[in-house]
Amino acid sequence: MGVEEPAAAVEAQQRGDPALGAVDYFLPAFIVAMVLINGVMTVPSAVADFKRDGTLKRLAATPLRKREWILANVIQQSLLAVAIALVMVAVAWVLFGVTAVPGPLALGVLVLGSVAFTALGMVVGGTIQDPGSAISLGVPSRFR
Repeated sequence: MGVEEPAAAVEAQQRGDPALGAVDYFLPAFIVAMVLINGVMTVPSAVADFKRDGTLKRLAATPLRKREWILANVIQQSLLAVAIALVMVAVAWVLFGVTAVPGPLALGVLVLGSVAFTALGMVVGGTIQDPGSAISLGVPSRFR
């Protein structure tokens, strides 16, 4: 064809910090997955189970208001998600030598995400009667 030089040039470059290992990059993904699973799979199942076995009706007979129970459950599950995330960071730091430590912004996003996913799980659990259905509703269709 008479072309002397290649049509495209390919150049390889180093991306990311060479001091960071694979665990430093995978740890945030595992933390996000844990927060998501806790919020949209565990919480709806528990709430639907409470609804099915009559625990929510018994709670309605107490002086505890619905919004107080919902808020307490969201706070408790969010604190659990944050605590598990901090344990994951500590274990990764001790066992794998992770050098990436979450800063204040990352912790704020972690708290906000855990509250948001837990609240979403409360809504799903409140609308679905069967715990198995509540779990499967929280799982994206490509994972079923």
